[in-house]
Amino acid sequence: GIPFVQTVHNTYVWLSPEQVAAYRHNDQHTAAYICVSNNVAFYADSRLGLPVDKMLVIPNGIDLTPWQSAPPPGERARLRQRLGLRPDDFVFLNVASLHLPKAQHVLLAALTQTLQSCPRARLVLLGPTLDVVYEAELKEMIAAGLEGAVVFAGHRQNPAPLYRMADAFVLPSFFEGWSLALAEAAAAGLPLIATDVGAAREMLAHTGGHLVSPPFAAITELDFSNTNSLIRQEHTQFVGALARAMQETYSNPVPPALSESFLRSIDRRVAYRNYARLFHWLRQGGHPASARAWLRQ
Repeated sequence: GIPFVQTVHNTYVWLSPEQVAAYRHNDQHTAAYICVSNNVAFYADSRLGLPVDKMLVIPNGIDLTPWQSAPPPGERARLRQRLGLRPDDFVFLNVASLHLPKAQHVLLAALTQTLQSCPRARLVLLGPTLDVVYEAELKEMIAAGLEGAVVFAGHRQNPAPLYRMADAFVLPSFFEGWSLALAEAAAAGLPLIATDVGAAREMLAHTGGHLVSPPFAAITELDFSNTNSLIRQEHTQFVGALARAMQETYSNPVPPALSESFLRSIDRRVAYRNYARLFHWLRQGGHPASARAWLRQ
């Protein structure tokens, strides 16, 4: 008699047909699905075949504490020096695990084009390595013409100083759910560049920034059978669009518009209250579809 709720954290393009079948089978035991973005709900409906009347979109939240106080004096300069960066470098920050779907190979190709007109552009890759073969491929790309322009910063328990050190944020992922890193970059006041996947469209509608079209018309074109082959393609247009966004940001870095209502919406102390409200609602016998009205308040 206890309601069971599943949170759908991503557009699950990698699920095999057997895994999709398991999701559908377990729907009989599921009271509701919390989808972290509209794209996640779209994919869960169209490709996983989960019932829309059980779905609610509840965006993620982040810890705003690091951005509510001034940074330590000299932090930016010291960190740049430790990373081998100059004070006049324009630093693009990418916060993501080193993993093929995060598209760092596309980002390096775009950086090569960006440097033709933006000589002080630099890229810092912040995140753990999930694929050592992919990391080696990225290092080969760097050795072929990007030496000195790219820094591997590894994984940091506290990434806030890296955001404060950077001049702009770029997230070229092939798919996402609701990117915590993109929200952190917005809270840090960095100009934003992101692929139109996950919650990027909803977020940049509030903050402004460059929304780059991915190399497919809709996320529902991707699934277990074609995702890896699509990611491995050359994607000349995608690379060019990303490079143009980087060049425009380099020339005119516009910080995000951060309204009080937007910051409140991404504050995890506020965002996750709706989970508790939904749990109480379901426990009392409420239907998930009827919860949408008060979730929008």
